[in-house]
Amino acid sequence: MSAKIKIIIIIIIIILAALTLTGLYLWSNSQINKPLALSLTNIKDTVGLCESNPAPVFTHDITEVDKIGYIVPPGNVEDYGNYKMFKSHSYIKGPNKVPVYTPIDSTLFRGVYMEEGGIDQYALFFDVSCEVYYLFDHIVDPPDKIKDAFPDTPATDTSAMTETEKVEVKAGELIGYSIGEEFEQWDFGVYNKTKERDFPEIDAEVSSRDRIADCPYDYFPEDKKEFYYSLFGSHLTGVPVPTLFCKPDQSQPEEDFINDKTLEQRVDELYADLHNEGSGTRARENFSDLELAYTDEETTDLPPEIRPFRYYYSAEAGLTMAICNIERTVFICEGKTDHLLSLDDFSNCEVAPVLLESDSRLR
Repeated sequence: MSAKIKIIIIIIIIILAALTLTGLYLWSNSQINKPLALSLTNIKDTVGLCESNPAPVFTHDITEVDKIGYIVPPGNVEDYGNYKMFKSHSYIKGPNKVPVYTPIDSTLFRGVYMEEGGIDQYALFFDVSCEVYYLFDHIVDPPDKIKDAFPDTPATDTSAMTETEKVEVKAGELIGYSIGEEFEQWDFGVYNKTKERDFPEIDAEVSSRDRIADCPYDYFPEDKKEFYYSLFGSHLTGVPVPTLFCKPDQSQPEEDFINDKTLEQRVDELYADLHNEGSGTRARENFSDLELAYTDEETTDLPPEIRPFRYYYSAEAGLTMAICNIERTVFICEGKTDHLLSLDDFSNCEVAPVLLESDSRLR
């Protein structure tokens, strides 16, 4: 082989090597951003990107608030006889079928469509951030984009709970309705992965989700939070409102419980108990601030063993209650009544029928 041919071969090899290196360089540069973009898209499509925010602010009401009867905050332990269940979500109570709205921009990621109590309904979980998600349960008639994330046939129990196709919703968007009918309640819960704790005082099974439960209403602005707190009530008379998760602001005095009853519950009991046997004793037990405002020595139409009538005022309740000598309440008046009861007082008083029938001054 001549020297000229060798030189030509060497030049060709150099050119081919240069072209190969150039191609590899250009290809590698083109891939620098492409795999990242593809991976982000794939992640978003499959698991959903999240942003860290352990303290999001809920900007929209979850329903038409004038249709809420009352709210049972999270923290109940319900006894079903053969087992007890810890309820780490709140109950929204009311007899009507009401619209349910998302409180913040969020993403449906989990849920179940099932039949319960003869009603086909949904439990829906929405991601808010990497740390926070919320639950609506006992929901019917969701929009198609949510309905399409679930099977057409309802399951028979919650074991069918599963991850769903991601469905994005905006704050204030309608996601369905409460079931209404005879059920008269639906659930709202919030869970925060930064709030994990144990509950050794709870006499019931506590799930991993329960351990990260939080007060849903603490995520609203102060005015909305205060309004929702004002709707708090209890399932049963005599059972205190749960305060395990939702606690009044430290700057506001916490309502005193007497005999495990709120002021509202004690006042309701006072009126319902009017003139029942022992009602005077129960009134004294339920209102520790009673002060004697007046003693009625003038009513002589009634048997001497039940006289005199003593009028007691409770500043806490803003009520005057009269208790006869055999420990029965005989009337309840708004405000302080420090004079003999007359017909002029009746617009602000509830009087036991026996007193109206027996006291000639009040006829």
